[in-house]
Amino acid sequence: MAHKIKHKVKLKKEEEVQQTPTEAPEEIVYQDQFIDVANKALTKSVSHKYLILVLFIGAFIATAIYSYKKYTDDESSAERASLFFTAQEVFERPVVSVDSEEKLETAFATTEEKYKTAVSMFESFAIKHNDSELGSIATLYAANSLFEMGKLEDSIRYYESFINKTKVAELKEVAKLKLAKTLYLTKEYDKALNYLEQLISSTNSYIASASLFQKGEIYESKNQKDKAKESFQKILKDFEGSFYAIKAQKKLTSN
Repeated sequence: MAHKIKHKVKLKKEEEVQQTPTEAPEEIVYQDQFIDVANKALTKSVSHKYLILVLFIGAFIATAIYSYKKYTDDESSAERASLFFTAQEVFERPVVSVDSEEKLETAFATTEEKYKTAVSMFESFAIKHNDSELGSIATLYAANSLFEMGKLEDSIRYYESFINKTKVAELKEVAKLKLAKTLYLTKEYDKALNYLEQLISSTNSYIASASLFQKGEIYESKNQKDKAKESFQKILKDFEGSFYAIKAQKKLTSN
């Protein structure tokens, strides 16, 4: 039984970003590239025209679909996938104002309420099904939910847990990039730099350029301006015309 996914959109490829030398909102570009990485790793049979954009981690919908198809011959595994989709729908559900005509069973009144519920569901799923890749993906959803709630220290624990458990190299890279961002926000600069160093040589140009940019920002925060400049200049040299090349150029111009 196929699971119906709503809100299908076209994915913006890295090449399109490079060909258009205008700056787009960072979160949109991040989500697009995030989905692209997961699609290459887990959904080779799915047309790029029908990828799904989900808040922050739409990429993992593709993983969930892959896991669901893999286990359809096993009744208990199909039930497990169904439970995951239920939790996923909570994560994606819209937040509405109290005077909205939306029924509360289809929408949450506050962002905190929504993600708190999502964390609880994904935590339970991950514990119960920690022997599966879908269980590890639930850990990542929990990490992102905690991040959205501003519980950065807790989200770090979950990102690290996912990185240690997942066997999908491309998704591991994406999780490390998000973890480095979280460590940067908590001012754990050296730990963040350690993860970024692992990603700079990535074969995915978005991952590599984003890592260099985050590295430059960390050096700025550490008041190591020469190292920051070096990181930004490397983006211009190796990823000319890309999204982060535009941002790096602005950094260099303003300094």
